[in-house]
Amino acid sequence: MNPSISIPDRLPVLPLPYPLVLHPNLLLSINISYAHSLSLLKAALQYSTLKDDVESSNDASPRSRQQGRSRLDSNKPIIIACVPTLRAPTGTASSDKPASRATNPALPADSAARNLTSAEDNDVRIRINDLYDWGCAARLMRLVRNPQNQTCTLLVSGLTRVRIDRWLSIRAPLTATTIDPKSNLAIPDVPIPLATATAFVDDESWPTFPEASPGDIDLVVRLKKASAELIDAIAQLNPPSDGNANTPSPIVGPALPLLPASLLKKLRGFMQDCRESQAALLADIVVGTLGGACEWSERVAILGDWDQRERVRHSVDVILNGVKRVKLARELIVALSSPLNPSNKETVIRSQLEALLTQLAALNQGVAARISAITSNSANRDDNKLGGGVIIRAPNSRNNTNNDNGSMPIITGPLGGRRGAKPGIKGVPGGGGLPGSGGGDDDEDELAELAKKLDQARLSPEARKACDKELKRLARIPQQSVERGVVITYLEIMAELPWEKISADLEPVRDPNDKAVVLHHKSANASAAAPAVEEEEGIVDRARRILDADHYGLEKVKKRLIEYLAVLELKTTQARERFEAEEDAERKAVAERRKATPSASTDEAAADGADDDDLSALAGAEEGEDLVAREQGISKEQIDDEKRRRRNEKLRVGDKGPILLLVGPPGTGKTSIAKSLASALQRPFTRLSLGGVRDEAEIRGHRRTYVGAMPGSIVSSLRKVGVSDPVILLDEVDKLGSGNGLHGDPMAAMLEVLDPEQNHTFSDHYVNVPIDLSRVLFIATANSLDTISPPLLDRTEVIHISGYTHDEKTAIARQYLLPKQIKAQGLEPDQLVVSDDVLLKVAMGYTREAGVRTLEREIGALARAKAVEYSQSKKGTLRDDNGQPKQYDPVIRESDLEKYLGPDTYEPEVAEANARPGVSTGLAYQGSGSGGILHIESLLLPPGSGYLKLTGSLGDVIRESAELALSWVKGNAFQLGIVHTRDSEFPKNDIHLHLPSGAIPKDGPSAGVAMTCALVSLLTKTPISPYLAMTGEVTLRGVVMPVGGIREKLTAASRAGIRKVLLPHRNRKDVESDLPKKVRDELEIKYVKTVWEAMEAAFGNKLFENAALALEANGYGHEHEGIREGRRLMHEIEDSRL
Repeated sequence: MNPSISIPDRLPVLPLPYPLVLHPNLLLSINISYAHSLSLLKAALQYSTLKDDVESSNDASPRSRQQGRSRLDSNKPIIIACVPTLRAPTGTASSDKPASRATNPALPADSAARNLTSAEDNDVRIRINDLYDWGCAARLMRLVRNPQNQTCTLLVSGLTRVRIDRWLSIRAPLTATTIDPKSNLAIPDVPIPLATATAFVDDESWPTFPEASPGDIDLVVRLKKASAELIDAIAQLNPPSDGNANTPSPIVGPALPLLPASLLKKLRGFMQDCRESQAALLADIVVGTLGGACEWSERVAILGDWDQRERVRHSVDVILNGVKRVKLARELIVALSSPLNPSNKETVIRSQLEALLTQLAALNQGVAARISAITSNSANRDDNKLGGGVIIRAPNSRNNTNNDNGSMPIITGPLGGRRGAKPGIKGVPGGGGLPGSGGGDDDEDELAELAKKLDQARLSPEARKACDKELKRLARIPQQSVERGVVITYLEIMAELPWEKISADLEPVRDPNDKAVVLHHKSANASAAAPAVEEEEGIVDRARRILDADHYGLEKVKKRLIEYLAVLELKTTQARERFEAEEDAERKAVAERRKATPSASTDEAAADGADDDDLSALAGAEEGEDLVAREQGISKEQIDDEKRRRRNEKLRVGDKGPILLLVGPPGTGKTSIAKSLASALQRPFTRLSLGGVRDEAEIRGHRRTYVGAMPGSIVSSLRKVGVSDPVILLDEVDKLGSGNGLHGDPMAAMLEVLDPEQNHTFSDHYVNVPIDLSRVLFIATANSLDTISPPLLDRTEVIHISGYTHDEKTAIARQYLLPKQIKAQGLEPDQLVVSDDVLLKVAMGYTREAGVRTLEREIGALARAKAVEYSQSKKGTLRDDNGQPKQYDPVIRESDLEKYLGPDTYEPEVAEANARPGVSTGLAYQGSGSGGILHIESLLLPPGSGYLKLTGSLGDVIRESAELALSWVKGNAFQLGIVHTRDSEFPKNDIHLHLPSGAIPKDGPSAGVAMTCALVSLLTKTPISPYLAMTGEVTLRGVVMPVGGIREKLTAASRAGIRKVLLPHRNRKDVESDLPKKVRDELEIKYVKTVWEAMEAAFGNKLFENAALALEANGYGHEHEGIREGRRLMHEIEDSRL
């Protein structure tokens, strides 16, 4: 012992349960409850502080006392007394107490009868009379908390022997119930015994030389020899290091533990280096370390041998007896190494199991364990196939009507295997620990529970193999290890993934108002093996009705979704017909076998009769399959799961469906379309937002080597919905980050997810086994295609969703938005009345977007304003502008909009009222699914250099269109009547071309026709009708090229009051397919192929009339050669003329 450590005369006592004994100079690790450890620590610190205060009470300076207490708190070790209990398990050789002690007269009678009880000791009570008179003063070295089971591991180091002189108290003072400030939980107090003790330190070495007697020297030699024999005998119990599989496993119980070879080597080295004067130290170390080979009562008795000579003599006898026990165990191993017949092998296994159960009953007083053969009540079941099992019964205090004096027994299953397990999950190596024997949860075996969950998860072969490997590794990981929690989390995630579970296995919860609408899904009954009754309404009809009810317009999108569902329904019907044909053939085959074997047994006939059911006919392809499965220990639920799996596998449609990509402006219903499709398919729906994702691990998961690793978002979505064929919405895929080189490329990671040819073996870094995503219906949404990589775009089928017209917005507001906001603001339908004119005014004056989100917010503002008025009217406080009471008016008029919403946010775009030379009207696509009209103004400046000035925040493409238009005008100036001869020079005037709304950037080639017409109008002084708008790209040869955004442009033209529109001829198909009929009826659409056709539609004969008058005024005559050629070009529509 360290001489600087002093042993207090008062010590808190830690009772050591059987079979723990702590000797001096040794370490001991013991698990106790969290509350017990806190109470013990408080008691030790409290009495150390009290003793220090008494010793420093003579100090006159209070500051000195405070400094002394500080030094005690930081430097003085925590000393406790570890005293073994004398209550050994009943029936063991150590049940007799090693030493008798009389009841201490100083201890009160009621205190002696008190119990030392821990909140987590399962009612194992220790009395003070059961504690030994001798113990070991120990220093508390380490205290580690185990959060999983709310226990603490104490590491103590033995210092010296102590004798308990008197018990002072069974509950230390000032240890009342405390509150943990961090967790705000009450920590129950545990009684800590306090005793006065006398320390016996081996101050003098024994034997002393040269005064040692021959008898003492001989005793030391005998101690070393006996210790060497014990070490050699224990070393022979260890299995050989060559790894020979034929070597029999050692049959040793808890009383004869196997020690590692490294520890035996250290003990042998210490024994050889030990001096004769350290014989007492050697005796303590050998008995304390190799005590498993000695009787427990003898080890406790040696703890009380304070005399060194007597301790060495007693230790020699104990060690020699241990050598005999170890050699006897070795002989038993050799005798059992010969091959055993099944009867002898069963006898040996049952003997070992009985020894384990005896230890279990000794450690847990409330548990009764026995070996029992599990027999079947059925006369036709072979008991030998099931074997015997272990029944563990834990009595409780509740009323028991079964007269079994306990709760339901826990049957660990047949010997040699786990009952009812599937072939894939091997279970815990060794069959799992018994309750209470492994230091884990007393109520259930965590490993067996994990194996059961994995059995029920229908794992794929690859996943089954990986989980088997992790289960075996988990059984070898100690509970204190952090890796254990990582492995358990992995196995729980694997058990929760839907490997084979599909939507058909779930029971849909429908909307009571609309039975076709599926609100969510819940697990179906396990016995529901029969298929659901097919509804009269097919998938296509149901989808069309749901899409029409949920969305207004979007005919192109609906058409494509209906096509996909129609193909899916057709393939499903074909698979069902094939399956039914196979069922009929199977029924006929079973009937033929039944006729051929009329002498079948009753059970076999009953099994064959079950073939009348569809699933029984399918799963029972072999006669009596259910009976054989039940004889093998497989439950009815497992049989039903297998039948359902077989049926789903045959009915599975091998359809690699398209990956739909809905592209359109915000608020146009892309997300709601995916929800409606999931309702039509009756599948679970989940949304995965990809906006801002810049790490590949968020898609494919983190590798389990990282701290806090979790699966990727795809696997997490499958885990959340619980089926392998959901509808997953990949929202905002265009905002998916492209990666910065450090964390991979998430857009590249999506390639495998969205590839129907590869996603059936999708690999997540965390799961690390292939996952089938081919049954998942992926629907992606995006606002633009510009940021999507070409490989990813190639794997999707793009469906464009354009913005809504004002009429469509009005209809959507009438059917969906207004009722929604009325309900949200707590009003009734008759308490808010809004006409279509008012809704159209709100859509035109207060919103300018392709979707309807802003429109919904404005309607919500109207509803809230009316809700305030209605609330005031009910209280009688509603007043008009003059302060007079008035009645509540539910109608909102156009004149009220400024009152509720303020002035118009946007001025409506209208056509110019007056026609002016040099001004034309174009059509522009403004982005986000909206369009508008574009006024193009041109001005002829005084003579200069012929420079073209462009203003209006124009991009490079539209600037090139302006230069191209001017070049075409210069090239055809003679035909347009601008110059009088072919060789005449074009006017040197500078031209200024301006597009208003300079704060808005403008770009694109679609203004070429409008710019050309504006320049011709300027140079010929011929005005263009303000109710004419045009769009199209112009080439240098005068060909009008098609442009995009036709639907949005024509909608804007109709909204602005335009009556006639010039479009490229190749855009006719866009008008006929996308443009609403109402807009087509309101506009006169003229399709042009060349610029000359556009001139004829824009100017007519006025163009040449004004040019002829100008030339006649300059003396060139009325009939001009260029004008005649221009008229001919305008009326002859032939590409060869160009």
